[in-house]
Amino acid sequence: MSAGATPIPPIRWRDYVLEKGRALIDFWSEHLGERERSLLLVLGRGFDPRCRLGLEMILAAGGVGRRDVLGLDYDEGEASPSLAYAQRVEDNWTRIGSAVQDRGTIELRRLPFWSGTRRVGPLHAANIFNLPEELARFARALHTAIKKGRGDPTFSPREKVPRRGG
Repeated sequence: MSAGATPIPPIRWRDYVLEKGRALIDFWSEHLGERERSLLLVLGRGFDPRCRLGLEMILAAGGVGRRDVLGLDYDEGEASPSLAYAQRVEDNWTRIGSAVQDRGTIELRRLPFWSGTRRVGPLHAANIFNLPEELARFARALHTAIKKGRGDPTFSPREKVPRRGG
């Protein structure tokens, strides 16, 4: 590194396991069956029913431990085209609540997207968790990403997991 260069900050989400299809289902069944593990699944609160796929798979995988959900409620303002789908959002969130039942808690956090003409959504999202202690009760904190045009959930885990075969 050259003199005066800005040091690279530590990577916040360092360890990833990327699986899909049957391998992903098998991974979670094995991993959650090893011991008690509490999970936090972070979902965008929206109308797309695919956001439930990861949660439903985790719940079906079994195992002991809490299965908490944090919903990120993106507030895009009064001009948001998403407002036309408000009933679908409510229906989707009701189904998420029905799936979780007594396995965990469901919390919503509102994330304003705009401050005047300035886009501030990513800043609010980056500050959801500020201290490691906020995640201490979870073996994993997960967010789901649905690949555009595909229904396969992909997970980004917070806990380091050994890769298969090594």
